[in-house]
Amino acid sequence: MIAEAHGLSSRQADSLRRVAAGAIRGNRDRPLFLLARSALQSECDDLLALVLPGSASLSRWHAALLDLIVTAALEDSAQTARLTGALVQARTQADPVKALTAEFAAILQAWRRQTMPEARHHNVFTAVRRFLKQHRPQDPLPRDGDAPVFWEAEATRDLLVRYSTALRALADYAEAARLAATWRDVRSLDDPMAVEVSTEDAAMGCWDDQLAPAQLEAALTAIGDSSIKLLLAHERENLDILASFADIVRVWPVDTCAALALGPVQNTVIQAVRRGEMIQSSMGFVAAANSLEDLKGRHAELGEALMAALHLIAKTRTFPNGTAPNRSNDPLTLQKRIVAMERRQGFAALSDHERAETLGALIEPVLALKAMIDAYLKAWEKLDRIGVADIELEHRVLFQRKLDALYGVGVIGQVT
Repeated sequence: MIAEAHGLSSRQADSLRRVAAGAIRGNRDRPLFLLARSALQSECDDLLALVLPGSASLSRWHAALLDLIVTAALEDSAQTARLTGALVQARTQADPVKALTAEFAAILQAWRRQTMPEARHHNVFTAVRRFLKQHRPQDPLPRDGDAPVFWEAEATRDLLVRYSTALRALADYAEAARLAATWRDVRSLDDPMAVEVSTEDAAMGCWDDQLAPAQLEAALTAIGDSSIKLLLAHERENLDILASFADIVRVWPVDTCAALALGPVQNTVIQAVRRGEMIQSSMGFVAAANSLEDLKGRHAELGEALMAALHLIAKTRTFPNGTAPNRSNDPLTLQKRIVAMERRQGFAALSDHERAETLGALIEPVLALKAMIDAYLKAWEKLDRIGVADIELEHRVLFQRKLDALYGVGVIGQVT
């Protein structure tokens, strides 16, 4: 009802549902922080007035999120009273954004406990803090290369069992720490420099970020649902895997490389255990893991497939004289890919107009995925410069040791 009342798109409505359930990736308080900052920057002292249709102080999505919080607060008279004066009260605090964010978070969390009592969330941040305090007490923030060590130290069969989960936990913790730093920067909303820094910092990972998980998920859905299949099923599956780490690889290429190369090894071991196989050692599984060179080759092929898709789209577009893209020097392999796409089911069945219209709707999704592949290839170039052979060997040794501890013969009977 809230999504419909505020005219949200399907993507915005899905994002609102995830915020309500606490099921978004990353720091769950990020949307609340951005809402609190926008509300405090308005000239209004009444949160309820910001929800009204005639108000232009908040974006449509922020107004819907505030509407959700107000609706949740109305179920408890004490919460309603606190929320009514929350904006004025927050302005009196040394850190107004943090104070208002905390109020929003308390209301939503109380609503979640009442609405979804069966939901259980591990506080992985506690494990991250414990690890950093022991591993590098002089530096409280995670660094690239920490994820395998963190996973080995903290993973059990009940918490952080998968390496990819441990990597995401570290990334979420780093984002939360960065967001907390912006709270300290926005003590005075009258300071234009403070607002400028906060806006730039807080925008990372939001809808403006082309590599945000939600953006890439929407791009893959659009391509998969199209009547013209630009990409094969296995190509879409591989891109989907890459999309889950796209927001991390730019900052933590070493840890992401371990996730893509050795994460599948853990999946293979888990499936073997579930089939009842006795795992004496994970050495054979780890030995079959991909190397960085393997990943680079596969990702380059995905980049070629996306480039072919863009060229195919360009062939159906009408350009002013002299502005059409030059394809006379296209490599033979690129031409072969384009021809293969044109032969796929659904392409020939459409008229020229329908084909151009269908492909035109896929320009932005393909460009988003191409930008993701470029980010990965750029990250792998960075690893080449620092020399990755020793790092890959260390990761293989660590993974074998940890996988044996989790799934070896001594614990196989306890694995579910």
